Amino acid sequence: MEIAWSMTRSSEEVRPHLVVEGLDLLRSAAATGRGVLLVSAHMGNWEMVGQAAALAGAPVAAIARPMRTPRLERLLIAFRERCGVRTLVRQKAGTSLAVARWLQRGGVFACLVDRASSGRRIELPFLGAMTRLPLGPFDLACRLGSIVVVGSARRLPQGMTRVTFRQVTGGSAIDAHETARQVLQTLEQELGPEPERWLWIGRRQPFGNGAPCADPPRPLERRPVPGSPDPRLRPRHLSPPDPPSGPERSPLPPRPARPRPADAPQSAPAHRHP
Repeated sequence: MEIAWSMTRSSEEVRPHLVVEGLDLLRSAAATGRGVLLVSAHMGNWEMVGQAAALAGAPVAAIARPMRTPRLERLLIAFRERCGVRTLVRQKAGTSLAVARWLQRGGVFACLVDRASSGRRIELPFLGAMTRLPLGPFDLACRLGSIVVVGSARRLPQGMTRVTFRQVTGGSAIDAHETARQVLQTLEQELGPEPERWLWIGRRQPFGNGAPCADPPRPLERRPVPGSPDPRLRPRHLSPPDPPSGPERSPLPPRPARPRPADAPQSAPAHRHP
């Protein structure tokens, strides 16, 4: 509900609803000029994490998947732009190169890591179960020496949101797998005794024994959507009937004309000119 409310508001209307902890830490990390990888998850109002990061004074960019609802996607992108966050759309040509250049220029790059992607992944424990984590952002941060910071959002009374920033690495050439493990541990600490704050219902398919996996994830099953223009998404009762199976049948003979009752008035014959 907070995301829906904030999409039509300006940054001046949204920021009074923010309580930020660790902003000096993020500001110091951005001042090093090595770039900051800001990692978060779908907890609380996750859109507020990017808005709070923009208060540090460094350029902020966030990556997002293309949405199936273009109008909603335009509203979200416009909202981020008003609050100082640039949106990089995944699956577009040049996005990976743009992310690397953004970090090389000392910018803050924000991403949500609790959604499966098609790149390299690793399986790590999270909230008592094995979950899949993209390895690309952490690998890039280790190569460029960028600082990894975890940002989390928590709901407060009266429509307030508290955003907390915690530093995970100091920009050293730490292993990407170890960085990913530290990020998940930090997210678990932020959730604490409230795992219901992790607002994510997507399918999380474990695999392997903790080694990186290069195979793409299995696509989700499409559910029927009434009124959808895509025939693959229509329920069966809205789809045209399937053709009958088996040998072809000959067409039915024409239906005979119904006899007229004896007392029915006869139409006058048409007059023919000679």
